[in-house]
Amino acid sequence: MPPEVTGGRPTIGLRMPDHPVLLRILETLDGGLAAPSANPYKRLSPTTADQVFEGLGGRIDAVLDGGPCAVGLESTIVDLTGDAPRILRAGPITRRQLSDVLGIEVEFPEQHDAAVPGNVAVHYQPRTPLHVFDTGTLRVRLAQLPTDAAIALAHTSDDLPMSAGVLRTLRLPADKSGFARALYDALHTLDRAGASAIWLERPPLHEDWRDVHDRLSRAAATS
Repeated sequence: MPPEVTGGRPTIGLRMPDHPVLLRILETLDGGLAAPSANPYKRLSPTTADQVFEGLGGRIDAVLDGGPCAVGLESTIVDLTGDAPRILRAGPITRRQLSDVLGIEVEFPEQHDAAVPGNVAVHYQPRTPLHVFDTGTLRVRLAQLPTDAAIALAHTSDDLPMSAGVLRTLRLPADKSGFARALYDALHTLDRAGASAIWLERPPLHEDWRDVHDRLSRAAATS
């Protein structure tokens, strides 16, 4: 494989898409297709064609619009070069699902030093500073929010205290797949609201949500 595909490293990532438009394109090729991500480095991932143009306008000629992303988060990356499969980036396909299919326990270290896409500490960030709060802390902060504040809010709870200081609010689905599918689109929307900060209600702390928490930790990082 050429270094443009491997990034000069000794391994390569392979992915099989599940989208009818891209599958038709691949059927016309005598081989595979290599491409970078469709977002500027460290910025929010796009989930619609309009968001691709918003981030890369002037640098690309066209976007093939296949509709909004059905999943909404970046893929799971699994290292198959060692003795045991190992997840290098959390994604929608879980460790349990992989272990069931492979018939072997898949490792999922809390920390690793493998250089793979999306694993830098600061990534997937809106231009507006993002802060993630557990529900209790968010309630207190909203109750104390000055009326002249300009906060954009993404939440799942339906009984949060609101004030004039909340400039824009979006309700996210409470289920994992719905939340993941809507997350980036909501952050894109709130990023255009002209707020001083985006506040987001932290979702459940469960292993099935690990990819969501991984993205939120990078999107809310300050350094």
